[in-house]
Amino acid sequence: LVSARSGLPNRHYLDIWLRSTLFLARRRREPMALALWSQPLVAGTKGRLATIAGHLRGEDLLVEISSDQYMLLLPHTSESGTEILLNRLRKTLGNFPTGATLWLPDGKDMTMKSTLRRVAKAFTDANREGSALLWIHG
Repeated sequence: LVSARSGLPNRHYLDIWLRSTLFLARRRREPMALALWSQPLVAGTKGRLATIAGHLRGEDLLVEISSDQYMLLLPHTSESGTEILLNRLRKTLGNFPTGATLWLPDGKDMTMKSTLRRVAKAFTDANREGSALLWIHG
């Protein structure tokens, strides 16, 4: 459930977390923001990631998706709230191209599959364009 590399929750943990979190989000009709970025795990990065994870709200999740790729999931968070938090994170982690999107509990994407594809596309586009933050809306 935890990546030995970064010390963060891994993809398997994310799958488990999503099951319970999406149920509550659908019931409450609350959006969830997702942000995806990549950065090398160089000296000090693991500690900075742990610091950030420790300062998140209890329902938020910072997860290692793959080697050097991280996703932040923020239940009941708007686009503007996400941007504020990401700006704070950049002060600790540095400025890396980041893709972001919102999952909305409207019944069209109950399992979040299309939202995960959207955030991956936003991340790819942010890297290509060199954007600090690129949003793709559903």
